[in-house]
Amino acid sequence: MELAYPSFDEPMDASSAERKAYMRSIVQAVALQNALTTATQRHASSQRLQEGKEFLAADPLSGARSKINALAESDASEIEDIQAKLDEALQNLADAKVPVPRLMSALTTEQEEELEDFRRYLHDLKEWRGEVQQRLKEAAAEELRTIEEAKCTAKLEALEEKVSELEVYVELLTDCGLAGLKKQVAVARVELDEKHDSLSTDMQATQDQSAIFRTVFQNTKDSDMFYAQLPAPVKENLSYKLQLQELQQNFADHQIALRANDAEIQRLRTILEDLQSSHPPPPTEPEPAPIPVLTEDALIDIILPLLRQAAREDMAEAMGALKTGVEQALEKYHNQLSGEVWGRLVPILKFVHGIKQRIAQGQALNAE
Repeated sequence: MELAYPSFDEPMDASSAERKAYMRSIVQAVALQNALTTATQRHASSQRLQEGKEFLAADPLSGARSKINALAESDASEIEDIQAKLDEALQNLADAKVPVPRLMSALTTEQEEELEDFRRYLHDLKEWRGEVQQRLKEAAAEELRTIEEAKCTAKLEALEEKVSELEVYVELLTDCGLAGLKKQVAVARVELDEKHDSLSTDMQATQDQSAIFRTVFQNTKDSDMFYAQLPAPVKENLSYKLQLQELQQNFADHQIALRANDAEIQRLRTILEDLQSSHPPPPTEPEPAPIPVLTEDALIDIILPLLRQAAREDMAEAMGALKTGVEQALEKYHNQLSGEVWGRLVPILKFVHGIKQRIAQGQALNAE
């Protein structure tokens, strides 16, 4: 929206009490608007909590879920109260007469037109501020309040402060000369133009970045570096979208395969019908003799002798193997024990044999 900037040629005078009361009403309306924005954001956060997976999975009677519900209801009630107060304040401002200062002398037609231009300028500035707020809300809803939108919101708040300062210029009409007033209007015009251009540039950059985000995620699914820079809600939303696309593709592939299988089954069924119609049916074979039905006791009588014979054979084989193993172990132990005993007896036998020889030699010497 293009804003028409007013200009004035003479200073004015007005009732100070009326001007202060009117300015207090404006300040109150701006404060209520800021409070409404804060309460709306807080209520949106409460609603996101209510829509989260943790909230939906929690017990309906749990304390946490009750607190979140109570918080959401409290925020909604607060929004209604603030909105009612804001509507009342705006209505009062609309109904009230602007305390236009009385001129020290009669206004000329040109001066009245300039004063009306200044009023239209303030009105256009308020409308432009409303449009900027609406665009920021739409951008925030689309991009989940990214960092760029937070910067835009901060600049919008600064712009609101500047609008409040412009309202104060009405009071300066009686205190400042024409040259000073024109200088202040020119400075405000430059500042507002700069902030307007900066805000428009940031909003365009945010929209361009959003378009880049969508384009990149449509063309690639494995960009880890890009994916890591996104907020958690955006990551979760994109992950769900990718999973949905993959499931849809799998479903389409399964449908194609199912149709192909149906066609192949129909083709095989046609071939089978053709074969059955072209060849005579084979001759019927005589029915086999019925198999005698045995009771449980009869089966036990037949199987039990066989099991006993098999058990006897297995037992005899096991006992034979056990006997052979025991005999081999005893023989091995006997040989080992005999070797050890004989190895220890050999020195003793040699010693006894030597003693016997000496005794025999002694007896022979005594006999001589």
